[in-house]
Amino acid sequence: MKLPAPRSHPVISPRFVWKGQERRLQVQFRGSMTKRQRELVWELFAPYYAEAYKLLFDGTSETIAKWKENYEKALYGKIRGSAKKRGAFEFLRMWHMASIVHKESGTVMTDAEQLDLLAPLLEALCERDPQFFKGLAEAMQILEARIASNAKGRNIGSGDLHLEKCLLEYALKTGLVAGALPPHTVRELNEQFVSKFRRISDKKLREKCKSLGIPLKPDARGRAAVRYSRRKCPRVEYEKGLI
Repeated sequence: MKLPAPRSHPVISPRFVWKGQERRLQVQFRGSMTKRQRELVWELFAPYYAEAYKLLFDGTSETIAKWKENYEKALYGKIRGSAKKRGAFEFLRMWHMASIVHKESGTVMTDAEQLDLLAPLLEALCERDPQFFKGLAEAMQILEARIASNAKGRNIGSGDLHLEKCLLEYALKTGLVAGALPPHTVRELNEQFVSKFRRISDKKLREKCKSLGIPLKPDARGRAAVRYSRRKCPRVEYEKGLI
């Protein structure tokens, strides 16, 4: 299932309406999107994918259920077991991403948009909800630590480039969650995607994908193998400026 590519300028709120049932996300776009805004669309959509699939197809699958479980572990980390703390994390995440989207557009949030996004915080204040504010403090630590640890990819999407989270979003974008054939080998995945924000060996990346249930194309063998061509043909690497 692929998300249609909308066009922006954005309006983001924490409510998501699907078939008349209110959820927690609404995104509207007018104009043209930047690359970073397109990356943010997937991050905004990912937590709702399993629920949207269930509502659209009146059911789910073992693959999607497992993907959802893994994604929630990767997204929420140690606070995933508390609904109140997860709500605080979502509030902070929405505010952070909305700020980036508007900055990319060269616009500012209207008062109405800010109030819409601040609704969970205002509700927690009215209820004097200690669990929400405890969760908010923990969410700030988690998000800040993730952004700080991936300075190389600070301008990619929200900047939250936790490896498991990014790999599971990759599986969503490429249709692997819905049963599509894997488009990349582990080497291609590393070079074209993962290496943009962190260093990891192909072996460890393959093991990580396997643990998350993300299929990969088989590696090329013999003379077609990347490692073979690099070992046997240093002139080609030199001419490409790689060595």
